[in-house]
Amino acid sequence: ALRWLLLSAPALAGAALVLSAFWALPLQDYLNVVGSRAPRPTYSPSLFHLWSPQQVLQLRPPRLAGPDSVYDRASLSPAAWLPALAALALAVFQPRLRPLVLLAGFGLLSMTWEPLYAATFAVPLLPLAVHFRVGMLFLQFGVPLLAAAGLFALPAGLLGCLARPRRRAWRLPVAWAATLVSLGLLAADVTLLAQPVAGASHSVAYGTFDYLDKGDLWHRHADDPCRNVDLAGTPLCRSGPLTSSFSLTELIDACRRPSGGVREEVPVCASLSDLRAPRSAGADGRLVDQARAWCGAQGRGDPVCASLLPGLLDQLGDPGLWRRPRLSCASGCAPPPVDLRPSAGRTMVDSDNPRLLQAFHLLTTRSQAYGYNSQLLPSPALYDLLKQGLLEGGGGLDAGDLARRSGVDTVVLGPDQGARRAEYASLGWQRSSTQPAVYTAPAPGALAEEWPRGRAVLVIGATSTSGAEPYNQLLGWASGGGLPSTQGWLARGSSPYLDDYSDEELARYQGLWLLGYRYHDAGAAWQRIETYARSGGAVYVETGWQYVDPDWNLTAAPAALPVRGLSWAPLDPSAPAMVDASPAGWAPFSYGGGGWGASAAQGARSGAESVVSVGGRVVAARWRLGRGRLFWSGANLLAHAQQATPGHGAQPSSGESAYLASQWRWLLDAAGPAPGAGALTPVWQGDDQVTMPLQPASGPAWVLFKSSSLPGWSATLETPSGARAVELTTGELDYVLVRLDRVPAGSRLVFRFGPTWRVHLWWALSVIGGVLCGAWLLRPQLLASRTAALRTRVTRGWSSEDG
Repeated sequence: ALRWLLLSAPALAGAALVLSAFWALPLQDYLNVVGSRAPRPTYSPSLFHLWSPQQVLQLRPPRLAGPDSVYDRASLSPAAWLPALAALALAVFQPRLRPLVLLAGFGLLSMTWEPLYAATFAVPLLPLAVHFRVGMLFLQFGVPLLAAAGLFALPAGLLGCLARPRRRAWRLPVAWAATLVSLGLLAADVTLLAQPVAGASHSVAYGTFDYLDKGDLWHRHADDPCRNVDLAGTPLCRSGPLTSSFSLTELIDACRRPSGGVREEVPVCASLSDLRAPRSAGADGRLVDQARAWCGAQGRGDPVCASLLPGLLDQLGDPGLWRRPRLSCASGCAPPPVDLRPSAGRTMVDSDNPRLLQAFHLLTTRSQAYGYNSQLLPSPALYDLLKQGLLEGGGGLDAGDLARRSGVDTVVLGPDQGARRAEYASLGWQRSSTQPAVYTAPAPGALAEEWPRGRAVLVIGATSTSGAEPYNQLLGWASGGGLPSTQGWLARGSSPYLDDYSDEELARYQGLWLLGYRYHDAGAAWQRIETYARSGGAVYVETGWQYVDPDWNLTAAPAALPVRGLSWAPLDPSAPAMVDASPAGWAPFSYGGGGWGASAAQGARSGAESVVSVGGRVVAARWRLGRGRLFWSGANLLAHAQQATPGHGAQPSSGESAYLASQWRWLLDAAGPAPGAGALTPVWQGDDQVTMPLQPASGPAWVLFKSSSLPGWSATLETPSGARAVELTTGELDYVLVRLDRVPAGSRLVFRFGPTWRVHLWWALSVIGGVLCGAWLLRPQLLASRTAALRTRVTRGWSSEDG
């Protein structure tokens, strides 16, 4: 056992890891990128929706429908786990069964025991293996094998023990007896222990995720409507004679007249005029008998007769009823009824329309702006922001601005999102479908844009726990009217340290947003910011974030700031905010029963404006530096605005948020007027290259390609005089953002996506591992001689497993 645990098992695990490196490690690289764009998760029991032991082991009747019936569907039938439990006794004497017992035990723990996740949540890589989905696979794999051992190996072993005194003479009779006993146990096990589904006596909780319908083993009939919440539990679905004799979906359709109403001339149809009316099992049984007799005579060929379910023996014995093997959807994949006009833009749809969300492109051939597997979205927080702004509502987000940022020109509303219909109608969107409700923008969405002399604002900073913030927060505020996409595009900084950027890198942008910034050398960092501003840049500096912004408490402020010193202290919560010496009407500066903490100043420098003060202390000031402008806040005004207007983001109608928006307009006005961005038409070649013809520009231009910025993208600017590689950054909803110094006529931008050097490394690792494993399989002696010393050292002193 020790040899297996300490040598064989680790060797197999290592070989499996190396062989799977070509896909597992690139996936981990992608997850690391996703994790860098979202706040670091903290453990909470609500993150894991586990099963109860009663649900896993079907200790109560499984349900057909309900809010958590999915847990009943992913459970183990007693027909499987009871024989597996019997096999535990056999595992004491059979070492080969012990790994299956361990795997199944781990699977049961991972599906039911929450402390396991509390202990492993923060351990790197371990949460990928310690997961209830992994445990579910172990149970699905291990329990049936153990059950087979309990049904076949255990009886044979027991009978063999009883016949041991006459082993040679009784060998053949014992084998036959063991086979007959095992087959009898198997028949009794499947027949007696497979539980009926609560509310659907014709279905058995055994086999597939959708349960086993005894009347439709081969899935030749339509899905049972009683699985829908609307009909589940109604008298019709509780009628045993009807549910076991008819495909109710087909029966209801066959009983409808094209002109409306039901076919009264057919007795079973006449009884379906009210699906929720009380029913009698005796009366329904007579209706079934009448229907079968009618279908055997004059009703033959009627659609009502086609909905009758054959008996179990007929399904098993009549080859004409068997379903032929084929590669397709088992029960059909008819697309949901939705009318979507052809468009170049994206469609926003979420789980309120689950079938569309899960396979939107396959069903409609159009692109979508959200995804079914929310855990694998490239930027989870920003995609949630998009879903809230376009579908759910709330938070003061501007649906039109978010649609423009993301290239969305169609939204599919769910039943609970009807309140958004009036909003989209007011934006001029046309309703193109009623079920589900689909609204289409008057102009197609742009999946790429070019902005000559465009305004891009670089966000530099991080919180104490995550580099994803404050960028995500600021984009939400900007999308609520603070900085519309027509006024500026946000870019995510690659580092929160100011002095990690060169003067040339900063000069590419028209604005800097410093919130949660850091630096290695304060003097060098602030000199860089001052140089940038004097050269015509716009700077927004926030020092009012205690212990995050490094300059929250300074006797002598940097020379670039419009105040001389910064002193941290709570503001007077009873004092009104004064904007340009007039009461602003903002919410009180209070927090936790006291004053709002602020990095305030006693006054502004000469030549600077004190624009916001509270109780005589300056909390915001601005000034012109050379050809540029700088706005300083020491009270974290954006956070105060959001606290005053609860929700996901600050509402643009609030006075404080509107004031901050006006300051951004003042800052960016230093660059002069800028033309609007123009839509580009991406042309795909295959699935890894896209070309965009550009409009000529004599000066700098920004290009936003609305595809997730991920490692693997590269871009080349092709001009009539040649081609050169261009640098990519991340902007807006973490899309690909490119700055071009100028765009000659006839130019085009070519984006390519391919494997990075890390992916090539993981591929090489798998190839090397495959070669070694192949060599070991073909010539095991090649590796045996090299590992013999190690095996001898490790196993010295062990007794053999048989000893």
